[in-house]
Parts: sequence; C-alpha cells; structure tokens
Amino acid sequence: NSEQNPNTEDLITRQNKAKKGKKKKKFGWLYLFVFVFILALVSVSYLVKYYSPDVDVAIGNSEELTLNSADIEYEIRPIDERLKWIQMEDEMPSVSIKKEKAKSYDYLFGEQNSKGEISKAKKEIDAILDINPDYSQARVLRALLLSKNKDFLGAKKILEENIEKGFDDVFTRMSLAKVYTELNIFDKAKNLVSDVISKNPENLSYLSDLADIYIKEKNYDKALEIAQKILEINPNYILGDILGAKTAFMQGDLETAKDYAQDAISLDMNSSDGYYYLALVRKKMNELDEAIECMKRAILYDLNNPKYYAKMSEFYKEKEDYKTALEYISEAESLDNSNEYKFMYSELVKLNRKIKN
Repeated sequence: NSEQNPNTEDLITRQNKAKKGKKKKKFGWLYLFVFVFILALVSVSYLVKYYSPDVDVAIGNSEELTLNSADIEYEIRPIDERLKWIQMEDEMPSVSIKKEKAKSYDYLFGEQNSKGEISKAKKEIDAILDINPDYSQARVLRALLLSKNKDFLGAKKILEENIEKGFDDVFTRMSLAKVYTELNIFDKAKNLVSDVISKNPENLSYLSDLADIYIKEKNYDKALEIAQKILEINPNYILGDILGAKTAFMQGDLETAKDYAQDAISLDMNSSDGYYYLALVRKKMNELDEAIECMKRAILYDLNNPKYYAKMSEFYKEKEDYKTALEYISEAESLDNSNEYKFMYSELVKLNRKIKN
C-alpha cells in the first residue's frame, strides 16, 4: 500500500536491520568457532611435538605417526590409558601396527606380567613383525620380551643392531641401558641414560632410571643424591621416595629408609613398593610380625611380583613355619622360574619332609 504511514515504514526498517544484525551475529559465532577449532588443532600438534622432542612427527603422514605413536604414549600417558587412546579401525597396516604395538606395551609394562601375559605379548609382537619385519620399534619390544625371559644377551644384540642401523631413538637407548644394567655394564648404561637426560634434564622417569643404575652399581651416595633431586623437582613423585627408601636401606640407614617408605605410602596408600621396603626395614628392626603384615599389603597391591612372595617365604622360614614358607615360594616360582626361586623351593621341600619324618 503506497499510503503506508511513517510509523509502519519505520517498524519494517527496524525489523530488516535486526534481521541483518542477527545474520552478522550468526556469522560472527561461526567465524569464532572455526578459529577456535583451528587453534585447537595447532595446539595438539604442538603438544605432540613438545612431549616427544626426539621424534619427528609429521602431521598428516600416517606412517610417521605410526612409527612413533607408541613412544609418545609411553612418555606422556599412563599404561591404562594407552589402549583407550588408540581405538581405531584396522583400515590400513600402519594402524594395525599401532594397535598391536599398544597391546604389546600394555602386556610388557603393565602390572599383569604372568607367563600367560608374556605369551600374549609375543603373539602381538610377532603380528607386528609379520607386517613389517624391519619395524625398529617392534624389534625393541622383542628385545624387552627377551629381557623378561632373562635373555639379556639376546636383547643386547637386537638393541645394538637397531642403533647400528640408525634407529637411535630414546626408547631404544633407554631399553639398551636397562639391558646393560642387568649385565653389569654400568658405564655404558650410565652414558646412554645421561645423554638422554642432557636433552631432558627434569624428566623424572629418566632420572629414576639413572638412580637405579647407581644402586645396582652399589654407588648408594650418588643414587640418593638423584633421589633427592627428583623430590626437589616434584615432592609428590612417589618413585623418588621409593628410591630414597631403597637406597637408605642398602646403606643401613633404617630410620631414613622407614621415613621414605612411609612418605611413599602417604602419597599412595596402595603403594606395593612402599610397603615392601617398610617390611624390609621392620624385619631389620627385629619386628618380624609387623614386617609380615607390611609384606601382606605389598602382595595385596601387586599380586604378580615374585620377589614379594619370596621375601614373605623368608619371613615365615625364620618363624619356622616351613609349610607357609613353602606356599609362598611356590607362588614366587610359578611367576618366575629362575634358579634362585627353584633353589629356595627345593630347600623348603627338604625342610618340610624332615618335619613330617
């Protein structure tokens, strides 16, 4: 109608402007969402690179991501989160490698390390090597599996070959350092770990590994120095207290060892190692019953650790309860059929026969 009054025209004009304003707001929110999304992608890419400085991660290159993903997981994710992180379809061989490798990590590093679990790990590693026989990280896993079975020379051979072929990454170096330590090649072990630490000076896991080498070398002063450094960096890092307890106990400083063990337990009431070292201290203090109670807790919180059962067997042997001692050493031997546990088992069998006769 050409005779519309001015008030109606003003209303229509205002409505049209409001509609345009709403469109602008909608587009504004859309632009903001796109910007945030892009920023998130860039941040994730940066975090992956930041937490894996020794790994050349090529975003968009699935093969590169595959070859290095488990290293990243091992460094920044707890064991029980790794499998959740890699829930992907088996659409390509590289993804299969990634999934199989995650499983192998879980079997090799997780709490469940019985003979059955180790056989599962072997199956997973074989699956990786069927896909790619030269896959260096799978070869490292094979070496770790050999180490689990006490074949340290076989593990050493694989890891040294990896380095000779140019696969000189952190995972390989740290694994080889552990093997050198088991073979009492301490200088080479320390050199490997120290070199890694030089690039990651506050990495608590690497510092802990270095302290362990010094403990095996019986250089307890140096080990305790590293344990104290770890706790200075992070007072709530429980492994620092465990290392302190272990080192002080080896030095015969029972009160200090007791304090470290109790600190570990205060950080984690389910700390099996905390209770283990507290049990050792109680035993040395001639508090055998208290030691047994502590060791029971250590076993409760880690049912697959043979050294806990073996030590409990020693406690009951001292109490002259040879039947219970035999039960515990039998459990240790079933988890780890090493010569040490076999010998302890045979000795207790003889003692039980004498009692029956």
